[in-house]
Amino acid sequence: MNLDPTALIVAYSTAWLLGFILFVLLWIFIIRTAVLSALRKHHAETQAERRAAAARGLPQ
Repeated sequence: MNLDPTALIVAYSTAWLLGFILFVLLWIFIIRTAVLSALRKHHAETQAERRAAAARGLPQ
């Protein structure tokens, strides 16, 4: 079986590029999930502080 070197280069480059794009998208998803989780936690903590301050009659 005789393989064309140009076709191999194109196939290798395409596979590398697709793998890199998938890797970047995976990291974007992971970072986005972590940031949204931290924002939800911060929001919950802030709301709890506001409720506690309101219960004590302090200004918010």
